[in-house]
Amino acid sequence: YDKIEEDGSINDDYRIDYDLDGGSAPEGVTYPTTFNVDKKKTIVAPEKYGYTFAGWKYETGAQSGTTPADYNGWSAGDVKANITLTAQWTANTHKVTFDGNGGTWTYNGQPSVVRDAVAYDSLIKDQLPTDDPVRDDYEFDGWDGYTETMTMPDEDVTFTAKWKAIE
Repeated sequence: YDKIEEDGSINDDYRIDYDLDGGSAPEGVTYPTTFNVDKKKTIVAPEKYGYTFAGWKYETGAQSGTTPADYNGWSAGDVKANITLTAQWTANTHKVTFDGNGGTWTYNGQPSVVRDAVAYDSLIKDQLPTDDPVRDDYEFDGWDGYTETMTMPDEDVTFTAKWKAIE
């Protein structure tokens, strides 16, 4: 893909294609579409709600690899081919708290159960405590705000126990 210009010079520009895997360029950023083996290109990390950019996977046909997330430029070195950069993502993690709302768990006597490092968009039902909380003179009636199909938002969440008085 080397091109000889009219003046006899060689244009070593190669195409850069991007696969942002659901992400997008930050506002006001335009990604370079070509690179030259002798000139460094700055490629700003893309953004994707609920995820942290983890680096680029690159493919040239003959070569492949990955870059670190804090990579701030592309100098192709001996890569002399068109290249595709694919964004790699790590799901953000947050805390889920199950608040006993006056109840406790029999296995540890604690008023709440906390699950740290729950991945964005994962099913919250997979984080439910194995046992329901208990409370004298009350029957556990589920978790306020919880639904079976709910997925983890990109923030900490708390679900509070609901109780029915035993008559």
